[in-house]
Amino acid sequence: MEERTRPTLKPCEQKRSKAAETVAHVDDRLSLLPDEILLKIWSHLATMKDAARASLASRKWKHMWLVHPLLNFEDKNLLQRVRTNYKKLIDKERSNFINRVDYIVEHHLGTVIDEFRVAFDLDHENHSHVDKWLDFAFAKQVKRLELVLKRAGSNSKRKPYDMKMPCNFGTVNFKSTLTSLRLESVNVTAEVIDSFLGSFPSLEVFSVRWIHSFTSITACSPLPLKHLEVCYCECLKLIDLCVPHLLSFTYEGLTYGGWPAKLHFRNASSLSAVSIGCFGSNCIAYAFDFLLIYCAQLQSVEVKCGLFKHTNLQINHCPMFRNVKHLTLNVIPDEDASILGWTPLIKACPVLEKLTLNLETPPPLECMPTRKMRKLDAHPLSCLKTLEIVGFLGYCVNRELVMFVIENADILDEMIVDARSPYLRKNSNVHTGFSFEDRCPDLESHKIAFDLLQMLSPSVKLTFIT
Repeated sequence: MEERTRPTLKPCEQKRSKAAETVAHVDDRLSLLPDEILLKIWSHLATMKDAARASLASRKWKHMWLVHPLLNFEDKNLLQRVRTNYKKLIDKERSNFINRVDYIVEHHLGTVIDEFRVAFDLDHENHSHVDKWLDFAFAKQVKRLELVLKRAGSNSKRKPYDMKMPCNFGTVNFKSTLTSLRLESVNVTAEVIDSFLGSFPSLEVFSVRWIHSFTSITACSPLPLKHLEVCYCECLKLIDLCVPHLLSFTYEGLTYGGWPAKLHFRNASSLSAVSIGCFGSNCIAYAFDFLLIYCAQLQSVEVKCGLFKHTNLQINHCPMFRNVKHLTLNVIPDEDASILGWTPLIKACPVLEKLTLNLETPPPLECMPTRKMRKLDAHPLSCLKTLEIVGFLGYCVNRELVMFVIENADILDEMIVDARSPYLRKNSNVHTGFSFEDRCPDLESHKIAFDLLQMLSPSVKLTFIT
């Protein structure tokens, strides 16, 4: 039998393509740059993915992605794809996600990290991986930590991840460098929250969302917090804090059949921006008891709730907000919604410069019954310069507000009309399958908008977004 041998393969280096030579030439030129210039370029790479891609451009950068200080593990396109076919994709994509984060954590060579963010559909069954990631982040003296483990699909049996303090907490090796902590859809006890608030002297940002495992947030000693956000924590009954440095506070409660948490801030002399919401109830007046002692110092106020006819606020004696320059009304309108019930709040802001109306998830225009326009009481808006309406589809609630402003704002110089829903505007990279034409098939709001715009002074700058 004739003996056969394999042909000898020549090394690939002996025959380089023109493209490869060009890449090598560019690589040589980048490598010749001074280190300080390379580091300057590197510092502008915002994500781990950017760093990994840039590592291909220069020999000096080959392993620098392993020391990148910003570790952001979120892929919004992947999450959107999982939502469309949750049962089929979630197990595979969850495993791939965990493996990817594990690899980076195990190979990262940096001594410190500025940001560590994980956003994916993870639960208690993945606790060993998440525990390891958090221990890694704290060992690297993380400054900004964010854990967003919300579901990408429906799964009633899902048990949230139980968050604990890092394993080296309280030891001589533990360094409290944390400046920002954001938690969403995890289980965390009041004791752990107290430990975080009391053990991190540099913690300026604290946010908890969709957490149902604690009933209170309290602290007797002054805290360094500058920004506090508490949203959709249905078991929360009390927030009682001493916050002399607090600049902004956001609270949104789940009150379907319940009542919002009691809010008590001590020494909040720096508080300037407040956002209060309660979508489960048509009464938001409770918030003004909390705001009463701080209303004179506030510069920005946002109110979020359902908009039902004209009595939804139920505020008999609205306090004066003498320094509020930006007022945002974020509402879910019903079919007979009117802004009439909000005029006491608008009138209580004598130096108001910008008024924003956000209409959340309004029904299709063809489902809205026709009704007569209601006349709002005249009131001078002597400082108002900007009117912004997001979610404009031509409802009476839109037109009534525009008419009110046109008739009373003498120095109005800008009007922004945005037909997108506030959710789409905030998440512009998320495709829902609904365009402006889908939400308003007869384009009636186009005609309504342009009819209103004819009433504006020619000096008013107009922006119309669809």
